[in-house]
Amino acid sequence: MSKSLTIQTSLPLRQRQVNNDMLVDSDYDEKQNEVSIITPDDDSMDDSAQAPLADNLDAMRDRYMPLDAELEVEDETTYTWDIKDWRTLPKRSHSPAFECGGHPWKILFFPAGNNATESVSFYLEQGFGQDQKPAEDWYACVRFMLVLWNPNDPSIYVHHEANHRFTMEEGDWGFTRFAEKNKVFASHFENKDRPLVEDDGAKVTAYVRVLKDPTGVLWHNFINYDSKKETGMVGLRNQGATCYLNSLLQSLYFTNAFRKVIFPSCVLPHAIPPIPFLTRIAIFPFSHSRCHIPSLHSRCILSLIELYCLLLSILLLPHDDSEPTPVTPYD
Repeated sequence: MSKSLTIQTSLPLRQRQVNNDMLVDSDYDEKQNEVSIITPDDDSMDDSAQAPLADNLDAMRDRYMPLDAELEVEDETTYTWDIKDWRTLPKRSHSPAFECGGHPWKILFFPAGNNATESVSFYLEQGFGQDQKPAEDWYACVRFMLVLWNPNDPSIYVHHEANHRFTMEEGDWGFTRFAEKNKVFASHFENKDRPLVEDDGAKVTAYVRVLKDPTGVLWHNFINYDSKKETGMVGLRNQGATCYLNSLLQSLYFTNAFRKVIFPSCVLPHAIPPIPFLTRIAIFPFSHSRCHIPSLHSRCILSLIELYCLLLSILLLPHDDSEPTPVTPYD
């Protein structure tokens, strides 16, 4: 489902003007420690003569935010905010709320820049109010694009795209250095005969695509992630040089043939009885522990598996008694 909505708004005067420019406190940082400082590539007007116009929403979306065959779309919308009186806006300004995927969204705008006074800053932000707080585990996987453009000449624009897993802890994401301030206010934007921000106004369009998350971990940062709660499994605690054990042992654990050898019985034919029993005990915590497995435990697991594979290679692989016994523990 695609929707398009355009709203005009003019925010109250909160800043002073001197020589038609905005005063900004040098130490002002409204969103410090709340959002990453992203410096996007220069995505202003496409050099191609076939570049779409900013007011052709479908063409812009198809050109700069094409569908990904591997990601299923839950909902999609576009929303345009008509910014008036740019130089008199508050340091932190919001668009009216709009909806996509059953979630409210807003465009967050810093006319004077956020911790980057030489730039203008734009973000996409979840729009839940104080009276409509969602569940603590709320999230939405979103691919989005923000386009700043001149409504008098829609061939003049700057656009940037991003992906993000929005949560209550990371409720906004976007571009601290969306565009250089002196560039968007210049009398000739790039090769055009007019500025991008003209008559103290411009439009910004948000293209928002909410995606389905069948795995539950799309674009997850895994901070405070409870794997036991989400999957019923736990991993190994990394101590800086043990990360390879995690991938190795979990690969073995989810290899059906290996699990069938280890779990049905304590003893294999032709093998020393204690080894499979100990290995069974060693990998048992993957599905039964309530927290991460200490790395000391994981090193014991690896030693047991190496010994177990070595015994299997010696006892089960065919070889000529006149030749040296082949040892291929990882075959």
